[in-house]
Amino acid sequence: MVLRDEMLREDALEAITDKRRGLEKQHGEVRAFIQNEMKRLRSIERELEDCDAASRVFGQHEAAEDTDEVTAAGQPKITSPRELGGALSPLTPTVPSLKPSFKEAAIEFLQKIYPRGLKATHIRALAQSHYGITAHEKTAGMTLYRLKKEGLVRRNGFYWYSMAPERHHTEDIDARAPAAPDS
Repeated sequence: MVLRDEMLREDALEAITDKRRGLEKQHGEVRAFIQNEMKRLRSIERELEDCDAASRVFGQHEAAEDTDEVTAAGQPKITSPRELGGALSPLTPTVPSLKPSFKEAAIEFLQKIYPRGLKATHIRALAQSHYGITAHEKTAGMTLYRLKKEGLVRRNGFYWYSMAPERHHTEDIDARAPAAPDS
């Protein structure tokens, strides 16, 4: 009886080991597939960002599908200046668009919110929402680090602060960042 129990135990362990090897092989194959698809996805996302950047050169800030809006009658939808709040259509600017660089936008946001500070991720989000600036996730931190070396901003923990209160703008950018003590 002991011999039979030992044989059953060995058979069970062998079956478990075989099952594990098969699952590990499947796991490796799926992981390799996902990694290849992630590379493909990142490539497509870079191309989409390039398309967005190219469209901004022509004053178009919306995604490509927004440019082909048509009415029910099949005519292109025309946005009136009144719908835009009295502004001219972004497709027909009278003067070239002078969108700031990411660096200029970061300085502007920090000056507007002075004496409060902003996190780098918030600055990146504000640049995207206010100016349509698409930036890599590391751009904000690297830009702010360079600005710190130039003496234009300072850092306290995760928050960045303007060093130029005399250039403070009065309008609020609604960043909702808490004030932090000076360091």
